[in-house]
Parts: sequence; structure tokens; C-alpha cells
Amino acid sequence: MVKPCKKCGSTDRYKGGNCKPCAKVWHAARYASIQDKQTLSKPCKKCFGTEKTKNGSCLPCRRKAAQRYAQTDAGKLVRKLGRERRKEEYKHKQKKWDREKALKKFYSMTPQDYDLMFTKQNGCCAICGIHQAQVKRTLSVDHCHHTGKIRGLLCDRCNHGLGHFNDSIFTIGAAIEYLLVNAILPGHIK
Repeated sequence: MVKPCKKCGSTDRYKGGNCKPCAKVWHAARYASIQDKQTLSKPCKKCFGTEKTKNGSCLPCRRKAAQRYAQTDAGKLVRKLGRERRKEEYKHKQKKWDREKALKKFYSMTPQDYDLMFTKQNGCCAICGIHQAQVKRTLSVDHCHHTGKIRGLLCDRCNHGLGHFNDSIFTIGAAIEYLLVNAILPGHIK
């Protein structure tokens, strides 16, 4: 039994799986593309298009094949595994990039500036003195909201405390006075 032509289905086989008329069309398309574009790209094996090909297929045919493969169970599994691998692979890098972008955007400082400030403070909060290793998050950059000047690195509790007092020296002084007046135990004052 003779296999049919790949393109038209005719049983007249010639060469490379195509019948004589289809082979002529393929060769004519190839030589036309060589003459028109002055390139050596072959026409697509599937649609005989004169677009530039890669591995014998033009871009639309490769896209269709990729879409068909993506719908199969194997294609879905490959995509899922790839997403999971990339997610784990880039999770650490993404945190680092986000931190660098935030430092640059909000405080106009580089990670090296942050590290220098961190070593000057011995890795401790500038107010309460708690070490970075004792808190879950990195020390926050404290800055004046009016001038934008960076004051130091603080733990989250101290940074939020200053924020709740609106960075007001008078309000913080009043809070200190309130605590001193209402101290119950003498040893309670630090």
C-alpha cells in the first residue's frame, strides 16, 4: 500500500512524503523566497509558507504546535513543574531586588549605605538597642517626613511608636512625664 501525500492526500508518491505537484509547489516557494529575500531560509514543511523558518516550521505553525502540546497532560505537567521551580528559584532573588528597589525609591540609598549604617549601629535598633537577630524583620530605615533626612535604623516597634506620636518631641515628652507620674513600682522605671 502506498502512503498518501502529506499535503494533499494523493496516493501518487514522489519524494520526501509529497506528490509531484506538491513537491513542485514546495520547491517553487523555496526558490521564490531565496530570490525575493536573498536568504537561504526554506519554506515551512507544514504550510509551505515563505516565512522565515526555524527547524523547518514557520512561526505560526510552531505556535499552533506549542498550543496543541500545552493542552496535553504532558504539556500541563511540564508547565506546572516549571512554574513551581521558577517560583522557588526566584523567591530569594525577588526579595533582594524588591528591597534594593524600595531603598532606592523611598530613601535614595543603596544596599551598601544600609549595610554601613547597620554596622555603625552594631546591628541594633537606635532607640531600644535590640539586636537584629532578636527580631523577625530587618531593621527599618527611620527618616524625617518633612525633610526626608535619614535618622537611623529602628526595629518595627520603635518605628511604629514614633509614627504614632507623629515624630513630635512634645507628645513624646508628655508620654514620658505621664509614665513617670503614674509609675506604681519604683523598680518599674528603667
